[in-house]
Amino acid sequence: MSSHDLVFLATTNALSHISSVLGCIASIGTTAKVTINSHGVHFTAYNDNQTIRVALTLAKSLFTSFILNADHNAQESNTQISVTQDSDQLEESEISLSLDVQLFVESVNIHTSHQTTFGGNNASTNTDKNEIECTFSYQGDGHPFAVIFEDNAILERVEFQTYADQEDFEERFSLDETELVLSTLLSGSLLYDVMKDLKDVNTDALIVYVKDNPIPSNRKLVFISQSEIGHSKHQYPSQKIYLQDLSVWKPQKMNDNLEFNQTISDSLTCYYRFETWAKIFRSFKISNRIKLQKSISGLTSTSLLVRNPHDQSYTGSVIDFRFWENVNDEEIDNLNWEYCYNNTHVEQLVEDDQNIKIIQYALSNNLDPNQITLDDYLKRRETRSHARPQATETPFIILDDNSHKEPEPSTTRRTPAPSTIDIPLFL
Repeated sequence: MSSHDLVFLATTNALSHISSVLGCIASIGTTAKVTINSHGVHFTAYNDNQTIRVALTLAKSLFTSFILNADHNAQESNTQISVTQDSDQLEESEISLSLDVQLFVESVNIHTSHQTTFGGNNASTNTDKNEIECTFSYQGDGHPFAVIFEDNAILERVEFQTYADQEDFEERFSLDETELVLSTLLSGSLLYDVMKDLKDVNTDALIVYVKDNPIPSNRKLVFISQSEIGHSKHQYPSQKIYLQDLSVWKPQKMNDNLEFNQTISDSLTCYYRFETWAKIFRSFKISNRIKLQKSISGLTSTSLLVRNPHDQSYTGSVIDFRFWENVNDEEIDNLNWEYCYNNTHVEQLVEDDQNIKIIQYALSNNLDPNQITLDDYLKRRETRSHARPQATETPFIILDDNSHKEPEPSTTRRTPAPSTIDIPLFL
């Protein structure tokens, strides 16, 4: 069969890299939407209650050959996309399908020349030239998605049943880049270690505290855990090698419009159920860098850059997880976002180690009446229903109506923030 009869045909030797990054998709959802266009192959999946979305981009440069017919319903339309062509000359075309991504990953893992796990970047010293060559092909609607594995010893073809496009929830997870309140660039392996420690203490809910500073070494990024043993905090190191960038913006209403000003005088507090982070943090271990962003609506994005250790020329694959902060829409609609900023109770948790120890002691069975209790320390608990699908309330979200500082002169963001899935962001 000639390539003109094919809708899509691509070949790669980077099977171990594909195995690693596709495992991140399979950890969230069973079925993935696959979109193929002139930029590469894109996978999108959601968890069962659509509170987490994960998207993966395998750039066209990962493939040694990449052919995409412009019109898969008419063979006479023979416009093709090849990795050797000038991108300016490419005719834009796109096809989409859905398949069982977990079965797909299992098949790729079986045929990977060396087993790849989370942290597979260092799993082997083998080079890709010794790996199995993998070819993807798809002939259009009604046909299976075929994967051909070939090396000097084997030639095996595996076909995966395809489905019509699943319901698309992309609009729900659209990040408004002009309304960001947080953007930071982190080390993937170190953030993995922090999350693993939080999981080890059975964290139920998580506070993320950030504060910018004109002196980079004085920037603060703190993860505060609430668990059965009380509170614990993990302060992320501020050295440039670990915390490469941090920006905080604060909204201000101007003529019925919101204006977001960059601030170094205001702290920002974000509230999450740790259950969400527990589903995604294993993927952090294979990432080189992570861009963490949050909008005023509470939508949070963690974009992972995963390089291929066997191909230094490849810029990397991008995995983007999106999920919601544990707040409700009513607060945002009423412009009551102030609870996120300069919360004195959270700042006490960050600054006062002794009080954190007292809270841990007060939550034990042998309470000392002379010690402060958790409720006394936090003064008030605010229980809230979560407007997002299937999300439950966090037991320790704190409103502090009198804790706001007067804003200092700050820089107004006049242009949209960069895309979270644009690879040059990490460079």
